[in-house]
Amino acid sequence: MSTNLSQQKRERLLKNIKIMREKLKDSPELIASLADMESELKRKKYGLVWEEHEERVDEELRTKIPVFKEDKELEIKLDENKPINFLIEGDNLHSLYLLEKTHKEKIDVIYIDPPYNTGNSFMYDDNIVDSNDDYKHSKWISFIYKRLKQAYKLLKEDGKIFISIDDNEQANLKLICNEIFGEENFFAQIVVQSNKRGQTYKQIAKTHEYILIYTKTQKSIFNEIKKSDEDSDLNLIDQIGKYNIRELRNRNPKFRKI
Repeated sequence: MSTNLSQQKRERLLKNIKIMREKLKDSPELIASLADMESELKRKKYGLVWEEHEERVDEELRTKIPVFKEDKELEIKLDENKPINFLIEGDNLHSLYLLEKTHKEKIDVIYIDPPYNTGNSFMYDDNIVDSNDDYKHSKWISFIYKRLKQAYKLLKEDGKIFISIDDNEQANLKLICNEIFGEENFFAQIVVQSNKRGQTYKQIAKTHEYILIYTKTQKSIFNEIKKSDEDSDLNLIDQIGKYNIRELRNRNPKFRKI
């Protein structure tokens, strides 16, 4: 049986804080400091840890209430009998907070294509975060974490979210989504061939990006797309029927390597 050394050390420190609190009970300032230390020690110790940053929009949301303003000149309505779609222009965090008021737990599917934090294209608080910024990952995580927390609130119980990402933040994004949506609700990571010829990337021609798929709960269902004969990969035929040539491996889903 393994020994959790971190837990033992944490429990020892908490015990010492309890003793110190008794001896310093006449000093409110020191008691408050001990409370802060105790809170830090009790915080989760597994998962993503980062320097939290604040944007201008965070400050605005504390003192102002965003509202939708309709622009009738941009309206496109071709059929009065069909539901309308609308496009929201503005800061996406403002918009997500507003949508929580009107569409909480009403959205079936969300797809987002966030900035990839490549070192020259990510705008944070109206400034470009370049590759030399010591807090480039912390700023990106702060940015995406708040928005995904709001997106979670919009999804129906059986809702799904699809997120495009590349190598720069893929690992961080998965940990963030595990925390917000739950590791058990990770559905798949799809590899998307974005450039067949490849892009120069640290002396390797990168050809792909990813789409992370999470569900809100285990109640989400993905309907299989039915294939027609034209879509079939059985593109060869003999006297028995259609067939295809594949590499030799066990394709039984119940098969597990030991």
